[in-house]
This record gives sequence, structure tokens and C-alpha cells, in this order.
Amino acid sequence: MQSARCHGSHQRNVQGNEDEAKGIMESTRFEIVNDSKGFHARFWSNGNIIWWTESYTSKANAKAGVGIISVYAEDAPLYDLTT
Repeated sequence: MQSARCHGSHQRNVQGNEDEAKGIMESTRFEIVNDSKGFHARFWSNGNIIWWTESYTSKANAKAGVGIISVYAEDAPLYDLTT
């Protein structure tokens, strides 16, 4: 089972079987991820990453990056994949 937390006007938990989660996660969306370099924000559309940020030391800064670009994709939910 996959899960993700969604923030903003589309806040909801995304949980279910793998097929259901895959369908949800393939839609247009923002993601916040954490790796060895720090936090990153990404924007996905049609299964492709079309925008991403540099590495940030805090999740709040990555979310701020999403806030700047989200005016152009305001219907896209934000999934926090750091947890």
C-alpha cells in the first residue's frame, strides 16, 4: 500500500491498494521529497517531472517554492512524500 499526505486546498490522505494509489499519483501534482541532499519540490504532469527546485535544508522552504509556482497550477494537489 502507498500513502501520501496532501496539503493545501486539496488536503486529503491518499491510501488504498497499489493500483488505486498509482492512478492517483500519476495525476498532475506537486510533491515534496527528502533525500540525502535535502528537501525538494517537484511538479508532475502526465507522468513526467516538468519542474523541480534546488535542495533546501527545510521542508518549509521547499513548500515556499511550491507556493511561488502554484499560481500557474492552482488545482494541483501537494503530496508530502517525506514521511
